[in-house]
Amino acid sequence: TVDIAIAGDATDSASGVDGYSIEWSTSAVTLPDTIKDMEESDSATTSPALTPDDPNFTLAPPNVTPTGVNISVSLPNDIDAVFDQVNCQGVLSIDQVPPVKSAPEGRVHLKNGYYEAFTDACFDPQITVTIPYNPINVYDNENDLRLIHWEGGVWVDRTTSIDTTNNRITGVVDSFSPLAVTQPAPPGTGVKANVLLALALLLIGGGLILLRGNRGWTISRKTI
Repeated sequence: TVDIAIAGDATDSASGVDGYSIEWSTSAVTLPDTIKDMEESDSATTSPALTPDDPNFTLAPPNVTPTGVNISVSLPNDIDAVFDQVNCQGVLSIDQVPPVKSAPEGRVHLKNGYYEAFTDACFDPQITVTIPYNPINVYDNENDLRLIHWEGGVWVDRTTSIDTTNNRITGVVDSFSPLAVTQPAPPGTGVKANVLLALALLLIGGGLILLRGNRGWTISRKTI
């Protein structure tokens, strides 16, 4: 066996790496699989029993995508991606970031549900992406969540399933660009609500009040 010491103290948040996969082989260019063998904070590892034909040690993040079909990659923040086919290996990242693009009309971004996605791997579509969500941030029905993907300058709904038991949403995409989990805009948000609020304040300041009855909105003079 061989003992390997690793210098440094990496963390998920500082490095963007969630552990490492290890490969002992006869090839110096073979990448490890996508199964995590050690945490990013570990400082040492020991090889299995080796033969003279296994001189090469390779350490890589498990988000490296090897070539093949039905390639599954586990990422930080409990995100999973499955490629139909990878033709040349690379690295995949799907990073949680503050929203850059506004949500579609009538919807809002779920808190901590906006992601930038990138890979330099060569692949044939499609890719199945599964992203967790926090039900605390869902104001109404989890089944109304949608996983949307930025394509050609617009958001496209790519949702295929919602697991409300494990709080995970899945979608299928053909490329990597911003992804976001959205929900319907809560009542009382949007342009119409803001206009009504501004009108109400204006009328009250002028000695009038805005009332809503069965036939819609009416204006009445305020009495003191």
